[in-house]
Amino acid sequence: MQKRLHTIWLVTCLLSNWIILVAHAAELKIEKTLTQTDGLISNNVLAIFEDSHGTMWFGTTDGLTRYDGENFQTFTTEDGLGQNTIGLIFEDRRGMLWFGGGVLSSVLKREKAMDMSWMETPLSELDITPHDEPPAGTRKPIRLKGVSRYDGEKFRIFTTADGLAGDTVKDIVEDKTGTLWFAMGFGVSQYDDKSFNNIIVNGPMGMWILPEAWNEVKAITEDTAGNFWFGSTAGITYYNLKTSDFRHFGVDSDFTHFQEMGEAGTAYITDLQFDAKENLWMSQDGTDEESSGIRRFDGKKLTTFR
Repeated sequence: MQKRLHTIWLVTCLLSNWIILVAHAAELKIEKTLTQTDGLISNNVLAIFEDSHGTMWFGTTDGLTRYDGENFQTFTTEDGLGQNTIGLIFEDRRGMLWFGGGVLSSVLKREKAMDMSWMETPLSELDITPHDEPPAGTRKPIRLKGVSRYDGEKFRIFTTADGLAGDTVKDIVEDKTGTLWFAMGFGVSQYDDKSFNNIIVNGPMGMWILPEAWNEVKAITEDTAGNFWFGSTAGITYYNLKTSDFRHFGVDSDFTHFQEMGEAGTAYITDLQFDAKENLWMSQDGTDEESSGIRRFDGKKLTTFR
C-alpha cells in the first residue's frame, strides 16, 4: 500500500478536489478515488503528506484526515487542532508534525505511532493584523505570528524579533545537515537550531526582480548537489549555497523553455519538487489557463501537464 501512495501527490495536484490512488505501471491507471464518502473530512484537499510511519495525512479546508491505508481518522478544532484550514504539513527529523496554512498552526506530538496529543499556540503569541479586518458581522481572523516549535514539553515562538525574515511562513524544508529553511513573504530564513541567517531579503542584488509587493517566496526545494531552488511570484531562483550566487529563471512566451531571465518572466510558481531522475516539477498559477498548470523541466525543455 505504501508504494502505491508514493504516486498520490502529482495526481492530486492535477485533479485538486479528489484523492486518487494509482498503481505503479507503464501507464497511469486510476485504482481508486477517495472522497468524503470513504472517510475524507472534505473533498477540498490543500495538502498531502506521508509521515515516517507511512501514514498519509490530508489537509483540507475543513480539517485534517489521517489514513493508514485501511482506516480514516479525522481531526478538527473540536479535537484540539488549532484551525481547520490545513495547507502545510511538515515533519522534522525528530518526528514532530507541523500543521499550518490557515489562521493558526498546530503541532502534533507523537511519542508512538498512535500516541498523539495536540498542542496549540498561546493566544498571547498571536498577531491580529489591521489589513485582515473582516466584513461587518464576521469573525476577525487570527494569523500566526512567526513560526512555532514544540520540543516535547513546551512551545517556543520565533518571530522577526528573533531574526526571522518575516512572520508569514509559506514552506518549510529540512536540508541534509538538519538545517531548516523557511519560505516567506519577505525572504528566506535559515535556522541551524541556534540562530537565523536571512540569506535572502528585499534589496539590491537580492533574489527578486519584481516590486516588493510581489516578492513572495512560495516554495523551496534542494537538489542533489545541495543547492536550493526557490519558487516565487517572480519566477524561480537558483541559489548556489557555496558561492552565494543567484540565477533567476522564467518561462518564455511559448511555455516551452525554462531560461535565465534578466527581468520578470511569466512563471508565477506555487510549488517546486525534484523527482528521482532530477527532473524539476513546478506548479504554476497564471492569469489564464495558458499560463497555469503543472510543468516538468528535464534540463532542456519544459513539458506542460493540464
